[in-house]
Amino acid sequence: METQALLAHWNLTVKSAEPVSGSPRVHRVETAAGPKVLKRSRIREDEVLFVHAAQEHLAASGFHEAPRFQLARDGRPFVRQGSELWTLTDWVDAERSTLRRKNQLDLAVGKVAELHERSAGFPAPAQPADRTRWGAWPEIFRARLDQLGVFRRLAREARTRTAFDRLYMGLLDYHWEQAATAITLLLRTRYRRLMDLECRRASICHHDLTHNNIMFRPDGSVHLLDLDYCLADSRLHDVGSMILRHCKRFGWDLAAAELYIKLYSRNSRDPLSSDELAVLAAFLYWPQDFWQVGLQYYVEKQPWPLSRFLSSLERKTANRREHEAFLAGFRRRFSPDLTV
Repeated sequence: METQALLAHWNLTVKSAEPVSGSPRVHRVETAAGPKVLKRSRIREDEVLFVHAAQEHLAASGFHEAPRFQLARDGRPFVRQGSELWTLTDWVDAERSTLRRKNQLDLAVGKVAELHERSAGFPAPAQPADRTRWGAWPEIFRARLDQLGVFRRLAREARTRTAFDRLYMGLLDYHWEQAATAITLLLRTRYRRLMDLECRRASICHHDLTHNNIMFRPDGSVHLLDLDYCLADSRLHDVGSMILRHCKRFGWDLAAAELYIKLYSRNSRDPLSSDELAVLAAFLYWPQDFWQVGLQYYVEKQPWPLSRFLSSLERKTANRREHEAFLAGFRRRFSPDLTV
């Protein structure tokens, strides 16, 4: 379907439409109602409806620094074209940041804390069930640990083992132990009690806080893009993910983690508690990247060249000694009573 015909579903007068450089699924559309973003979604219809509910809840709660799907003529927040779903949002004139500058990091972390606070009371739709995760981390971690066992079996049973199979199997015992440690530590925290509180608070977790999704407008204000993967889950998920993303890019620096925690607590009406920091310590142990690249290769069978899988695995498992020292240091600093 041509872009013009697709956009007719939103009753828009289109002046021009061009793909965004580096993002073939995304178009910038100039319309009489201002610039828009037309995006081919990667998520299912029930997930789009979940995201739409989260966006509308945030807007009704006074949080306006996140996208909102524009309703099509039929009242739905998407247009279906064959097997594809398309969404439309306002274009935001802003630039991404590496978040290396403390003033920008302060603003970004503060905006995330505001999202968590303003999203309280979110009536999460029942479907899809896997978008609601309050209290679900132990079960998710155990299921993914079992999947690591499946990946091991698939690698061993491969008719012709690839370089990826050999490398993955060589690293699996180490990451299996790390995954088991994450579960053990989590079960020794007050996670269940904390999640009872989180469930009553009922806040939204952004779940995709890459530097590409934290944008700064010319006036210095922050806009959070792309809620497509948002969850009904603990704020600790976002805080932990931001720390991990920073350390993976710039090095396993305990001072950086301390800064994120300090800034979040300073910007939040409800600073992170010692019990939450213990849960965060357990969360940081989970080998998400190792599990994910195995899932992409053995289960999802992504149509990527072998070299891409290998480079991804090598990159995501590099600097293991520095990572180990960071995890041990974090636990000593923030939860010294939490032992393996």
